[in-house]
Amino acid sequence: MNFKNWYNYSTPEFKIKNGGNYSIEKPSIWKLDFIIKKNTTIKLEFNFSWNSLITIISHENGTVKRFQLKRQSIWKPNYLLTNDSNQQLCCITSQFSWKNWKTNYQIIENEIFPVIEDIEILYLSIIHCIVMKNNNATGA
Repeated sequence: MNFKNWYNYSTPEFKIKNGGNYSIEKPSIWKLDFIIKKNTTIKLEFNFSWNSLITIISHENGTVKRFQLKRQSIWKPNYLLTNDSNQQLCCITSQFSWKNWKTNYQIIENEIFPVIEDIEILYLSIIHCIVMKNNNATGA
């Protein structure tokens, strides 16, 4: 990720292989919500709500797809990505390694997972959302 200035982290930019230039924008400093743009086109929107649901809106070729990211249960660190019909599209599991002090994430897709142009960006953003939610819950 490249930041425009060391003191300005509001719009970081990044590139991926075989892709374009992406930027992350936060509409407000008071919320965790953010938008990912490819060049100047909005690709993904992430809206955090008070009940721990994260609404993900994908903009692709004039179509809009809505997803929800929610915790599977209060006792397990697993998250589910569902569509508007509440069908499970994928499961994200996490396992903390005390030896390395790192968390390993595994994303398991279902057969009905839709084809999305920027799937790598979606996966990285989902993990980013989970980390933000966990940090927010612990007060970090």
